Amino acid sequence: MAQNSPLNNQHREQDASFTEYGPVPVVETFGELEAEYAAIRKGAVLLDQPTRATVEVTGDDRLEFLNRMITQELKGMAPGMVRRGFWLNRKGRI
Repeated sequence: MAQNSPLNNQHREQDASFTEYGPVPVVETFGELEAEYAAIRKGAVLLDQPTRATVEVTGDDRLEFLNRMITQELKGMAPGMVRRGFWLNRKGRI
């Protein structure tokens, strides 16, 4: 479930403009789109995405279960690694 970002206070201190994205406010802009674009192209940026979810699956069969349920192959991943994927329905559809 989406939650408010823990970075919202820092974003407000930088005069960020917010918009609603689902149930949570997300940064729309810091005011100068050209400067933001230049930072992406020439420097480093932090993309705060509080609408993304983390799912923790436990149990001995967790790898087999997840390999049947999502679009990514998880074999060979170390603990703490991330792989984005889509959750599939019973027919194997997104």
